[in-house]
Amino acid sequence: GTFLAGAADGRIVTYDLGSGDVEYVSGPTHSSIVTGLASTAEYSVSVGIDDTLKEISVDGKSMT
Repeated sequence: GTFLAGAADGRIVTYDLGSGDVEYVSGPTHSSIVTGLASTAEYSVSVGIDDTLKEISVDGKSMT
């Protein structure tokens, strides 16, 4: 499985538990601390202290 984590610098990181791979999600990052993450079967979203909401692709590779 894969899980997402938010960082203090505004980036989102994906962790693959099987392989141990770590990757940053590409796309426009938050300008500050990521304060929350939520996921459904269709998509994931992040929210930051910068008052923005970012949608993360299902594959965890990019965000808008």
